[in-house]
Amino acid sequence: MSEDELAGLVRMAQARRAATVAVGTGRDPASVDAGRRFAAAWRQAGGQVVAMVDWPEQAASWLRQAHRLTRSEPDLWVFAGTPVGLAQMTRRLAWSTPWTPRRTLAARAGIDQTARLAGLGVLDGLAGAGEDGTFWCIRDGLVATITWAEAAAPRGGRRHA
Repeated sequence: MSEDELAGLVRMAQARRAATVAVGTGRDPASVDAGRRFAAAWRQAGGQVVAMVDWPEQAASWLRQAHRLTRSEPDLWVFAGTPVGLAQMTRRLAWSTPWTPRRTLAARAGIDQTARLAGLGVLDGLAGAGEDGTFWCIRDGLVATITWAEAAAPRGGRRHA
């Protein structure tokens, strides 16, 4: 995760008026590092991290991790993971919890493949910042570049996130 991507994610979370976030990551080194860096930057910006949860690439159901991510009812979720693991985790979240992609930010790496693997509509509304600081959102299963205004206040879901 680049410094511009990290700064963009923090800026988006602040603009969406989040106070609490739950951070979820795959167990690969790049994802773990991205999650830790976001959590540190979020705390430094005055926010609270209410959960740090990692998930395996393969599991029987990912249900335990899904419940840990949603139990504290955060304002926003922030994810970093490999395409396969993140797709599996978000499908479990969508099927079994009050999680919504419109209240979720993610690292950009692999998100196109993640959206394809998760299935049409599962990740619609999920957004993030790219390595160069541009903003993106998943719409109709595809990653689209968005403006700052769209990044700061997504349509649908709870207003504060």
